[in-house]
Amino acid sequence: MQSRINHIFRKLSVPAVIIAFMVIMICLTGCGSKASAAAEASVQTAYTTYVVQRGDSLWSIADAHLGGSFSSHSDYMREVRRANALKGNDLYEGQLLAIPYQALTADNGVVAVRP
Repeated sequence: MQSRINHIFRKLSVPAVIIAFMVIMICLTGCGSKASAAAEASVQTAYTTYVVQRGDSLWSIADAHLGGSFSSHSDYMREVRRANALKGNDLYEGQLLAIPYQALTADNGVVAVRP
């Protein structure tokens, strides 16, 4: 009886391994489609507000908020100047600035933000 059970178990092992392999592949394929959906999302520049404090400069603001597609302080400062129609680097205490940040968006709206 024991040898018959061993024989049946050995015969079932190959199909069980194949089924397990197929289940794993289906799971990985499903997970891959979720990753593809995330990859299809786009990064866009969004804006928040910031009130200039005593001692702030465009450089210090860029240093605190730099990230995303802005590769340097100069790029970030240029975008802050553009967004706020600033002619130079002069700021004053209490000034309200539009501060850029990166937002990951998808067809159904904002997915994640990086201030």
